[in-house]
Amino acid sequence: QQDRTFTRAGGFFSWYYQDLNLFGVYMHGRDKLQNFDQGSGAMLDEATRSYDAWFAQADYVIRPPFQVSLRYENLKPADSSVDPLKFWNADFSFLSRANVKMMAEYRWNTQDAQDYTMAGILRFAY
Repeated sequence: QQDRTFTRAGGFFSWYYQDLNLFGVYMHGRDKLQNFDQGSGAMLDEATRSYDAWFAQADYVIRPPFQVSLRYENLKPADSSVDPLKFWNADFSFLSRANVKMMAEYRWNTQDAQDYTMAGILRFAY
């Protein structure tokens, strides 16, 4: 398989109001693929695949150092036999000190009630 040409286009928005930040991203991708026979090297077919992905998120600072977030994600894969992926993600963060963040996160799939994740996360940078 060879990717002959591809295009990507997208956009970003961000809006602040006091302690609330609403933001999101949209991206569209398109690939023109050529499929070849492994033995002979002859081209079998050519196909165009496209996908779309976007998310919207709200971050709210309750009171420093506490923050909550809510995000919705949507991905339409290039393979039409695969269902779009749709997720919600809720997060509570505690910024304990400079460059240290503790988070409790819950993520769930809107199409499958059994597909969810609960996590405790510690992030730090130096």
